Amino acid sequence: MSSSMFHNGVNCDVYIGTGAGSMIDRHIKNANKSIKIVSPYLNPHLVEKLIHLKRKGREISLITNTEIEDFYGSVSKRNIYELIHQVKTTDKDAVKRQEKYKNTSQILLYVTGGLILLLLGLYYFTAKAEVAVGLVPILILLLVYNMYRSKAKNTKIYNYHYEKLFPFKVCLPDSYANNSFTIHSKIFIIDNRTAFLGSLNFTKSGFEDNHETRVKIEDPTVVRKINDEFNALFNNPNIKEADIQKIGSRLYPEPIN
Repeated sequence: MSSSMFHNGVNCDVYIGTGAGSMIDRHIKNANKSIKIVSPYLNPHLVEKLIHLKRKGREISLITNTEIEDFYGSVSKRNIYELIHQVKTTDKDAVKRQEKYKNTSQILLYVTGGLILLLLGLYYFTAKAEVAVGLVPILILLLVYNMYRSKAKNTKIYNYHYEKLFPFKVCLPDSYANNSFTIHSKIFIIDNRTAFLGSLNFTKSGFEDNHETRVKIEDPTVVRKINDEFNALFNNPNIKEADIQKIGSRLYPEPIN
């Protein structure tokens, strides 16, 4: 990733004031192929639009900071469950081991029950105290039975991993080499043909309420350079990002069997 990008003599449209996101919003809704966004902060309602557009076949790519959407806080519907999906796989060998443990414990239970009945019968007919010696193997069998039952109960047969609905990168601050590096740019690229730069985040306040600046660029050379910068930022391994597997494990239950 380059540390900076410069291009002069650009033909562009400039807007300053409130409602700076209205044109961007229209372009996002009317995108034919792809939407790429860099925004440190996000709004759940606007993220819902991206989810909807992804369902309609648009290619979505997103770069943001640690405050990803609605992972924290209390809301009636969490987009995060749409953005991160749990994938469960079954370990077939573990299933076989679990069945073996269950079958063994069942056999041990039957054998133990049979010995108990046998001892009761012997004591009934002989009334000898020596019959109590037979309790020793019964106790041993019960211990072994509990061991196998515990093995069956604690056998992990399910494994989990997590997949994203569309490519997004949640950047962590202070992570570029040994220097302080935080994503603060606001970039919107629609269909790789139109780019918007400015001060507004992908939030309701940024799009509608705040006094913001917005620059619209359709110069093919400049849009291509902005797109290259986005891709370099997205694919830069030196920028530490949140571990989606860890986030997913916090979102979803992971029963072992």
